[in-house]
Amino acid sequence: RLQDIARPRMEALREQLDETIVLTVLDGDEVVYVDRIEADKILIPRTRLGSRLPAYATSTGQVLLSGLDDDEVARRLKDREFEQLAPNTLRDLDELMERLTQVRRRGYAINDEELTVGHRSAAAPIRDRFGAVVAAVSVSVPAARASRAQLTEFATTALVPVAEEISAGLGAAPVAP
Repeated sequence: RLQDIARPRMEALREQLDETIVLTVLDGDEVVYVDRIEADKILIPRTRLGSRLPAYATSTGQVLLSGLDDDEVARRLKDREFEQLAPNTLRDLDELMERLTQVRRRGYAINDEELTVGHRSAAAPIRDRFGAVVAAVSVSVPAARASRAQLTEFATTALVPVAEEISAGLGAAPVAP
């Protein structure tokens, strides 16, 4: 059902931004890719559906973790080694907790070469009818094609509204302005 509701909105977002759009869910301390719509342009990296990545190192993972309380985040990541995957990868649980505070406040996450050199992404939460974060939608771009400022603009003007539309399709209450 999530994918049925999300897919048309993801396709529209892909047309609007002409960048790769991804849908993920959280499983433990990893994100799982459940849908992906590729940009016409070549993008790195190409992750297959069903792929798993450490949540701390992805924009969707940070959004999904932000939907949990701090105790639950700590429980899920207590045994996780924060592997340095790229120059900007978060180093430890304390740094992640600071990031999650920012994500909760802003309503989206920005990943600037934290998973892969040359790759940026922004993600926004998808909520169910109870207000719980159940998925995340993201836009992925090569760093050479979009600055951090452009990615922030994508997040605020396009990505967050699409996440809110998908959330509404799942029965979530509209977000107050």
